[in-house]
Amino acid sequence: MCRRAFTLIELLVVVAIIAMLIAILIPSLKFARAQAYEVSCRSNMHQIHLAIEIYANERNGWYPLVDTEVNPHDELIEALDAYKGGLVNAMYCPQAHAVEPYAQNTTDYPPKNKSTSIIDTDENREVGNISYFYWSMEERSNWRSTNHTQYPDPNMDTFRPRWLRNTGDPKPLEQDTDTLTPTELQDDRPGDYWVLSDFFRKQAPFPHTRKHKSGLNILFLDGHGEWVIGQPRAMFK
Repeated sequence: MCRRAFTLIELLVVVAIIAMLIAILIPSLKFARAQAYEVSCRSNMHQIHLAIEIYANERNGWYPLVDTEVNPHDELIEALDAYKGGLVNAMYCPQAHAVEPYAQNTTDYPPKNKSTSIIDTDENREVGNISYFYWSMEERSNWRSTNHTQYPDPNMDTFRPRWLRNTGDPKPLEQDTDTLTPTELQDDRPGDYWVLSDFFRKQAPFPHTRKHKSGLNILFLDGHGEWVIGQPRAMFK
C-alpha cells in the first residue's frame, strides 16, 4: 500500500491554525486566572474579617486600632495572633507582586521618599508589612494626597482616621483640621464602611491586572467583600 505523507503546505496550515487558536485562548485564560486571583484575594479578606470579629466580640465591639492604614501593620498581626493558625498567610494578596514596584517606588509616585513592600517575604512578615490597607486607624497617612479634600456629599470623605466598631457608632479620631468625620451612618449602613482594601497608590495600577482606577477589592464592615469600580477617595467611607 502506498502511504501519502503531509506536504509542507499542509503542515504549515495546521501549525498556523494551532497558533491562531492559542492566540485566541491565551487572553481568555489570562482573564480567568486574574478573576480567580480576585476571588482568592476576597477570600483572604473574609478570613481576616472573621478574626477581627472574634477580637471585637471580646472587646465590646471595637476593632483593632493601628497607627495608619499603611504598612507596617505589626500591631494588627499581633492583635489577631495571626501567626497562630496561619492567618498571616491570608494577609498577602496572590498578585501583590504586580503592584510591588509601585509600592517601593520613592521617586515617581507621591508621597515622595515613602515606600512600603506588600509581598509575602520573611522580612515583611517580621516587620508587619502586608498586602492590604486596614481602615481602623488613629492617624492620617501622608500617603493620601487627598486627605483634606471635602466632597459635596457629607457622607463621602477622604481617608479620615476612625476607630471602627462592629456595632454602634465608631469613634471619630478627629484632628484640628477635621470639620467632619462621617461616622453617624455606620450603625445603619455597615455595608458602606471600609475595613480592608487592596493596596492602591496614585497613578499605579490596581492588583489583579486591573488598570488604575478601574476598581479594587474592598471588605466592608458587615463582612461582605466585592469588586468596586471608581476612585478610592470618592468611594471611601
